[in-house]
Amino acid sequence: MDKRIIKSAVNEIVLMEKQKDETLLINRKEVSDLLGVSPTTFDECYRYKTDFPKEQPGKKWSRLAVRKWDEKNSK
Repeated sequence: MDKRIIKSAVNEIVLMEKQKDETLLINRKEVSDLLGVSPTTFDECYRYKTDFPKEQPGKKWSRLAVRKWDEKNSK
C-alpha cells in the first residue's frame, strides 16, 4: 500500500478526533475523571473557580475547554 495513502488516512482520522473533541460535552462525573478527582472534590475545588470553563446547559462542560484548563493549570 502506498505510504501517502496511509499518511493521508491517519491525518484524516486525527483531524476527525480533534473535531469530535472540540464539540463534545461531558458531564460532572466525566469532568472529575478527566481531572483525576472525585465528583465531590470537583464540586468543592474546581467547579466554581472563576477561571474554570463555564458550565453549559444540562450540567455539561466542553471536554476541550476542561483539557486546556487542566494543561494550563497543572504546570
